[in-house]
Amino acid sequence: MNRAFNLIIILSITLTIGCGNKRNPTGGPIDTEKPVLSATLPEPYGDISSRRIELTFSKALDKSSLTRGIYIYPPILDKKVNYASNVVTIEIREDLKPDTNYYVTLTTAIKDTRGNSLDQNQTLIFRHGKFKDHRISGVFHLEDEADAPLPISINVLSPDSLMIMSRQFSGRAYAIDALNPSAHILRAFIDKNDNGRYDYGAEPYFEGRTPLQQFVNLDINLAYADTTKPVINSVHVVSDRELRITLSKPLQQWKEVKVLTLFERRPLPIAITMMDGKLLTLLTEPADSTRYLLEIHEASDAKGNVQSITTLQFNGSTRADTTAPVILATFPRTGTAVSDLRPVIEIHFSKIIPANAIKYSLIRSDTKQAVPLEIIQADHKIYRFRPSQDLINQKSYLLTINAATTDFNGNLLGRDFEMTFLPLVRR
Repeated sequence: MNRAFNLIIILSITLTIGCGNKRNPTGGPIDTEKPVLSATLPEPYGDISSRRIELTFSKALDKSSLTRGIYIYPPILDKKVNYASNVVTIEIREDLKPDTNYYVTLTTAIKDTRGNSLDQNQTLIFRHGKFKDHRISGVFHLEDEADAPLPISINVLSPDSLMIMSRQFSGRAYAIDALNPSAHILRAFIDKNDNGRYDYGAEPYFEGRTPLQQFVNLDINLAYADTTKPVINSVHVVSDRELRITLSKPLQQWKEVKVLTLFERRPLPIAITMMDGKLLTLLTEPADSTRYLLEIHEASDAKGNVQSITTLQFNGSTRADTTAPVILATFPRTGTAVSDLRPVIEIHFSKIIPANAIKYSLIRSDTKQAVPLEIIQADHKIYRFRPSQDLINQKSYLLTINAATTDFNGNLLGRDFEMTFLPLVRR
């Protein structure tokens, strides 16, 4: 009887322990929802004379992330940050500056208890006393137009480089309002890998300073850091008198371009040099089929990187160019109006036309009176002309490129090209 009773007791204890250790099954969806700020007290732009700011988030936060994720400007040294679940309270224990805006920036360093960070930096603006309304605005210029759809982050800093606020913009213009009277530093970048910071060389960047004015206009030019020097990639021999050189990047300027026979170092004279993006075209005296050496000295790009000398060897050619030039386009288009009495007229050729080989004229259509033209770009595929005197408003004009125009090799245009346009200036 006792043995049976003891067995029952043992079984009861075993079942009790088993039930006590029962665990929920593992698995289930991973929490990837980002926390968001859902409320503030006072509301944004409200007065903080009470010296208390309360921030309510959508989720419980990691308390340790708050110390590195919140910035306040002007700096408040004596403060206490209290945290309870999803509510952060900032108690200010020092006097506030009179008639001053205060900026509380929440960065992506703030995370919830599951490690999910805020979606982006954001700045809350409060005031103590009279609200300040200084403003910085401008437009964005991009080095790479492929970046146009991406948001642009702007950090506004004090003259001593303390964070004031962080903003994000889309589109081609920006405006930052509610600033205190001060000079400012603007640092802008495109966060292409969404890591919350600027990555040197991989992302476009801008830094600029503003004067102490109530309304400041500052355009932002976002460019990539680049320390590589330009080099020659290839040489394409078009004919016995034309070379097309492809470079690793466009050149801003250079000191000298030389074409030399490889062994005798005898120079091949260069008559015309034209730069178009990464393509450098040289028109030379007739070459032969010997081996040549191309040298570009002191080649510099738009970022100021200078290559003392870049060289490449190539084989010359005796093939002559017999292709006639053609006119590809004009600006303005023929038969259209222009809004200037001294318009710039562009003629786009298929080949480089030397300045001494182009024949042209401009006349007023009704009176056949000649109008003097000045050439403002020559020795190029694109010619730019401008009248030397004001044209008559609402009178048609005829520009003619004569058939006797030739390219560098003497190939004729072959027939006259005519375009008409009408100055139409509303006064």
